[in-house]
Amino acid sequence: MPAANAGRKALPLVQEAIGLDPDNHDVLLGSGIYNYYAEVIPEQYPFVKPLILFIPPGDKKKGLAQLTLASERAKYASIEATYFLLQAYYFHERDYVKALGIARSLHDRFPDNMMFHRYVGRAYVSMGNWEEATKVFEEIRGRAEKGQRGYGPAIEREAVYYIATNHMQAQRYDEALTALYRCDELSRALDRKEASGYMALANLKIGMIYDLQGKRSLALTQYKKVKGMKEFRDSHEQADRYLETPYRGE
Repeated sequence: MPAANAGRKALPLVQEAIGLDPDNHDVLLGSGIYNYYAEVIPEQYPFVKPLILFIPPGDKKKGLAQLTLASERAKYASIEATYFLLQAYYFHERDYVKALGIARSLHDRFPDNMMFHRYVGRAYVSMGNWEEATKVFEEIRGRAEKGQRGYGPAIEREAVYYIATNHMQAQRYDEALTALYRCDELSRALDRKEASGYMALANLKIGMIYDLQGKRSLALTQYKKVKGMKEFRDSHEQADRYLETPYRGE
């Protein structure tokens, strides 16, 4: 693991920098990242443990504290530290309330940064707050349609997928289909080598909606499409199930 080895070599330098200037909060970015991920990665991905036997152990709690301090007080690395905190709380800690707070603070400071914008929406989705999530993703879709810089096809695809999901849950099936077909259209332009998860799940949901509308032949066509795509999560399993028995909204 070249990255892990590079981190091992760099750690003594970071520790030395902290010792030379304890009030320099910028150097906490490096040590915070190391401490956090050196514990989290082997914890969440046990197969890497044999590869990092000679790397100093991490301290997740200390890493989060260092990143928080760097986020609040670093002169140059504040934004980077805040972004790493967002990633940590969203992907690894799965503390979506904290992730939302961080994402909103970044979006407030940089309202035209699509990365921070989309994490506000993602956090709402993960919290199950579909009303707020849809507001965010509708705004993102609007910016994409206007061609705002940074808001390209990839972020529009994510936005319309979540908008469609909300419409589907609210039984607004025509609106959901419009958004899902847009998701599929964008995916066909973006997915040059193989179908993405967005394409597979969009087509699966199109089939599910057709079943709910009593359009069985159209639904079967969609499930067969999904079977021809690379599996994402349990997309093939679901397609097989609904090829055999129509989806009824269970």
